[in-house]
Amino acid sequence: MATHERGERPSLVGWMTTVRAFSILACTLVETAALVIWLAVVQTAALSSATTLVGCGILAVGLVVERILKDLTVNGVALTVSTGALVGLTVAETTAWTLWLAVAEASIAVEGFVLAATVLAVSLAVLYTVEDSALRGVTPHSSLLDPGTASIGLVTAVGATAWLLCELRPATAARWLGTVGIERADLSLAGLAVLALAVFVTHNVGVAYARSS
Repeated sequence: MATHERGERPSLVGWMTTVRAFSILACTLVETAALVIWLAVVQTAALSSATTLVGCGILAVGLVVERILKDLTVNGVALTVSTGALVGLTVAETTAWTLWLAVAEASIAVEGFVLAATVLAVSLAVLYTVEDSALRGVTPHSSLLDPGTASIGLVTAVGATAWLLCELRPATAARWLGTVGIERADLSLAGLAVLALAVFVTHNVGVAYARSS
């Protein structure tokens, strides 16, 4: 009987690991798709237009779905992120992405993209720390700025800004790729790949970090 139970436990652990991996992939796909669709909708629209509002709504829905999936991945069906926290984090992150895009679009030089990445990295560092606290079921003030979550915020910001550079300044992106020997890359696909990789790393590390409590 004991031998049978020992055989079942590794199988259960392996199954849960597989489910967790698919959940992280689902989070990555949902957030990446939401960002791509959002940018496609709002890129040529005025900041105060109805089109921008629709785009932000699409992004917000994607972020809500992604956060619920992440909560399920970390805590199972015993979800710990409250509705208020879910809404607050989503509105704050949607605002952060919108500000990031506005800063980048207003720039006439690459330095503007660096500024946009910095703004996004700082914003996400705080947001991811609060989200991590919510996933752990502790008060946000227990870790308002955590080095672990700050680092994954930086990963997201750098990856997303590289993607945005490919979309908004393809000539600059192509020139940079040429300096590392990549001269015939499809910039849209390259940027999308960098974004997806950054989002995947963010979710993978974020889930592991939240589960380490």
